[in-house]
Amino acid sequence: MKEHTAYRPILSAVIMFLASLPLWGQSSVPFGQQIALLKMLKPDLVTVGVLTNSLNEEKKQQLIRSSLQQGVNVFVAVPNDVRDIPVLYKKMIEEKKVQLIIIPNIEDRILLGIGYEYLKENSLLDRIGVCVPDVKFIANGAFFAVIKEDGKLIVTVNQRIAALVGATIPVQQNPSISFVAR
Repeated sequence: MKEHTAYRPILSAVIMFLASLPLWGQSSVPFGQQIALLKMLKPDLVTVGVLTNSLNEEKKQQLIRSSLQQGVNVFVAVPNDVRDIPVLYKKMIEEKKVQLIIIPNIEDRILLGIGYEYLKENSLLDRIGVCVPDVKFIANGAFFAVIKEDGKLIVTVNQRIAALVGATIPVQQNPSISFVAR
C-alpha cells in the first residue's frame, strides 16, 4: 500500500484537472485582449481606470504593461472599503481623465455589489463606461463584458451606454470575435 502513496498527489492533481474541464468552455479574457477589444469599440481610447481589490501586485503590473503596449494609460485604484470607491472614482475622473472604468475580476465583490450601484449612477452622469467581468451587469447599466467560449471571444455591449461614451460596434466580421449588442 505504501508503494501507491507516492502517486496520490499526482492522482489528486489529475482529478482536479478533469473536474475543472467543463469550466474551460467559458473563461476569462486576458486584460490585453480586453483593451484591444475596447479600442475596437472606442478607437480614441487613451486612459482607463481599473478598480480592483482582488489582484496581486504582479497581475497589476501585467495589466499596466499590456495596456501601455497598446497605447492606453492605466490608473489602478484599490479600494479597501466601499467608502473608498467615491474618492477613488473622483480621482480617476478629475485627475486621471479616464474614459472607461474596468472591474477586472468577478472576485471584486465590493465593487460588484454596493460599489457598482455608486459607479453606475455616477458614471452615467460623467459619460464613463463601466466594463465588468460578468454579462449579467449589462442589463444593469454596464457598458462592456467579454467572455471566451470555445475559443471565440463574445463581446456584449450595452448599446445605450455605447452611444453615451462615444463607442460604436464594428461592422466588420471577425470569425474569432462576436459582438452582441443589447
